[in-house]
Amino acid sequence: MTQERWAEAKRLADTGLAAYPDNADLWGLKAVAAKKQRLWDESLRALDKAIALAEDPLQYRLLRVEVNQESGNLAATINDLSELIASSATPEAQIIQLTKLLYQRDGYEATVAKLEHYIGIYPTAYALQTLHVDLLKSRDPQAAGTLLEQYIKAAADPSGLLFYRVSAALANNLPELARQDLQAILKLPGDKKAHNEARALLAEIAWLEQDWATAGALVDQVLATDSNHKSALLRKGSLLLRENRGAEAVPYFNKVLGLDRDSIPAMEALAVINQQQGKLGVAGDYYQRILERVPNHYDALRFAIAESFDKGHLTHADARLNSALQIYPEDMALLSVKLQVAATLGNYSEANAQLAKLRALNVDATDLLFFQGFIKQKQGDHKAAMGLFGEAVAARGEYEKALQSMFASAQSAGAVAEFRNFLTRHLQKNPADKSALVAQARLAPADEAVRLIPQIETALNANSAWEAGAAVLADLYRQSGDEQKAMALLAEQYQKTPGASVGIAYARYLEKLGTAEQAAQLYEELLANHANNNIIRNNYALFLLEKVSSPQANRKALQLTESFAASENPALLDTYGSALLKNQSTDKAVFIFKKALGLADIPEIKLHYVEALYADGKTTAAQDLLTEAEREAKAKEDAETLERIAQLRKTMR
Repeated sequence: MTQERWAEAKRLADTGLAAYPDNADLWGLKAVAAKKQRLWDESLRALDKAIALAEDPLQYRLLRVEVNQESGNLAATINDLSELIASSATPEAQIIQLTKLLYQRDGYEATVAKLEHYIGIYPTAYALQTLHVDLLKSRDPQAAGTLLEQYIKAAADPSGLLFYRVSAALANNLPELARQDLQAILKLPGDKKAHNEARALLAEIAWLEQDWATAGALVDQVLATDSNHKSALLRKGSLLLRENRGAEAVPYFNKVLGLDRDSIPAMEALAVINQQQGKLGVAGDYYQRILERVPNHYDALRFAIAESFDKGHLTHADARLNSALQIYPEDMALLSVKLQVAATLGNYSEANAQLAKLRALNVDATDLLFFQGFIKQKQGDHKAAMGLFGEAVAARGEYEKALQSMFASAQSAGAVAEFRNFLTRHLQKNPADKSALVAQARLAPADEAVRLIPQIETALNANSAWEAGAAVLADLYRQSGDEQKAMALLAEQYQKTPGASVGIAYARYLEKLGTAEQAAQLYEELLANHANNNIIRNNYALFLLEKVSSPQANRKALQLTESFAASENPALLDTYGSALLKNQSTDKAVFIFKKALGLADIPEIKLHYVEALYADGKTTAAQDLLTEAEREAKAKEDAETLERIAQLRKTMR
C-alpha cells in the first residue's frame, strides 16, 4: 500500500475501534498501519492492546519484535524475544534470533552462556546445537569439531547434525568424511526423507568423482520413492545429457521447472540441449530468463552477444560486450567477439588492440591467424585475408569458420578458382574435413559434383547429425535428377536433427515438391524452435508473398519481416520492402528499397524499387530508374533482367 492508503487503513481501524474497543484484530490492524507509517510508539501501544485481548497473541508478539527491531531499540527487542521464548513451546527460531542480537550487544562469552542455557532446556533443538558449534568454530575449530561429535553421540536423532557435518566436509573438499556421515544416516532407522537426501548427496559426490554408474544408481533409488526430488531430477537429467541423450533428459529438467520456475541449473541445461538441437530461438528464451534472474550469467551473456553479432546488431552487441568485459576482463571468447565487432564497424585500431590482448593471453596461434585474417577482410585486403585464413585451416585440419571466411574473401577478390585449388590440396591432406567437403561439392561443376555423392554418403553415415552434409547431399541428388530422393533424405535428416540449416533446405524442397500446407506447417515448426532466425523468417515471408499471396498471407509476411527494418542486410530489406508493397505501405516500401539499394546495387532490388516508386505515384522517378536498369542489363547482356524490365514496362503504361 502507499503511505496514503496505510493512513486510510489506520482511520478505518480507529472507526472500528470506536464501536468495538475490545477487538484484537482491529488493534492489530491499527498497529500494522502505524508501523508502515513508522509511528513506532503508537504501533507498540496498539500491539499491547492486541496482545492483552487476543486468545492467541503469538502473531502480535512477533510483530512487536519487528517494530522494536525496525525502530532500532535493541534492548526492547531482546526483552520482547525473551518473553516470547518463555511463552512458546517451540521457540527455536526466536532463540536463534535472540542469540544474534545478544552477540551484537554482549559479546561472545555472554552469548554462548545464554545459548548453552537454552540448549539445556531444549535438548532436542538441534539447530541450537549447530549454532553453538558455529560460534565455537570462530574461536577454536578443533574444539568445535569435538563439541559436534559429542552432540551427535548424544542425539536421539542425529541426522540433522550429521547433515550439518556433511555440509562442512563438502565445503572443505573432504568428500570421504562426508561419505562416511551420509552412510551413517542411511543406517539410521525409519526416516525416508533423510535417507533420500543422503542418497542424493552421495550421488553428487559420485558425480564429482566421475563415478557415473554409482551416481545413476543412487539417483534412481531416490526417484523411485520420491519422484519430485529436485536435486535428484537435476542430476538424472545431467547424467542423460552427459550420455548425449538430451531428448530423454528434457522431461527431468522440465519437471524441475515445474517445482521451481526459477531453477537456474534446469534452465541452463535446457538452453544447452536446445542449442545442441539447433533450436536457437528456444535456447535464447531460456538464456533470457536466466539473465532476468542472474544479469552476469556468463553463458547467457555470451549467447546474447553472439546472437546480436550474428544478426548484425553491432552497436547492441558492442554495448553488451563492454558490460561483460567489465566482469570478465580477460575472457578470450568475449575479447575475440569484441575484435570482430570492432573490425566490422571499421574500428581497426580497436580491433588490433584486442588482437594484442589475445596474443598476450596466449590464445592458440591458429585462432590468432583467423583474427588477423578477419581484420584484413574487413579492411578490404581480401588476398591477404585468404592467405591468413588458409594458414589457419591448414594448421587445424578442420576449421569451418576460417574456411567460410576464406571463401567469402575469394569471392570478393575474384579468386574462387584459387580457392577451389586450395580445397583440392587441403582435402588430400585432410580427407575427414567435412566443411571442406561441403565447400568442394558446392563449388564443383555439376558433373564433377555428382561424382562426390558416394564420398559424402559415407561421411554422413559416419556422422548422422551432420546437417550440412545432408543438405549438400540432397542438392547432389537433385543435380543427378532424383529430387524425390533429395526430399526424402532431408525429411529423414530433419526427424533426426531438427536444426535450422536442414529445416531450411527441407522447406525449400517442400515448396517445390510438396503442398503449400506442408511447407507452411514446416515453416511454423521451424519458427517455434528458431524464432529469431532471420533466414527462416525471410524464407517463410517470401514463400507467403510468392506462393500464397492472399491478404492474410501478406499480413503474416509483414509481421515476419518487420524486425528487418534496422538490418543492414540488403536481402532482408528487400523481403521487408516486398511485404510492405504487398500490404499497400508504398511510402515505407520506397524508403526500405532505397536503403537496400544503397547497401548493394542489385538488379532485382532496383526493379522492386521501381515497382514501389510507381505504386507510390512517383511515375517519372520510376521510369527514369527503369531506363537506368535497362541500360545496365544490356551492358551485362542480362537476358533475364531485360525480360523482367519488359514486363514492368507493360504494367507501367
